[in-house]
Amino acid sequence: MAWRGWSSGPRIEKDAGCLVARTGWLGLILGLGAFRRTLRVDPYARTIELTRVYLWFLSKTERVGFDQVRRIKYAWSDANPFTDLGATGNSVDCYTVSLNLFDRRELTLFSFYGDGAFQNRSGMPDWCYWSEMTFDRVGSQQAESKYFVQLLSEFTNAPLV
Repeated sequence: MAWRGWSSGPRIEKDAGCLVARTGWLGLILGLGAFRRTLRVDPYARTIELTRVYLWFLSKTERVGFDQVRRIKYAWSDANPFTDLGATGNSVDCYTVSLNLFDRRELTLFSFYGDGAFQNRSGMPDWCYWSEMTFDRVGSQQAESKYFVQLLSEFTNAPLV
């Protein structure tokens, strides 16, 4: 049985028929509001607009048409360095959502972080860590990122990779 762990990702909402995603509260608090992103997917204008703000006032906006999107890239990585070095412990899941464009650019939209499943890379049998595995906590980042990618794919009709 997995218990609920921590997770951090964008806030996703619908606004006037558009899909809007903004940097989540945890990201805003940890970055003191200095770095934030806003994504607006407009099915009527068939555009994707990504606005990034750096150091509170420097901003950059990119607009991409649906016809420029080759595919949506959905990737997972473990952000916990100790589990990669052969230790045991919880992974820190990082699901990254990007757009691969026809001009060969990759536009990273958002990353979803959270408490992952217990990893045993020590060479010892799993039963040695039964208590860690039994009371493991897993965040909601996988379900939230999958939901976001599916919405993005439905809006743009772009395939997932």
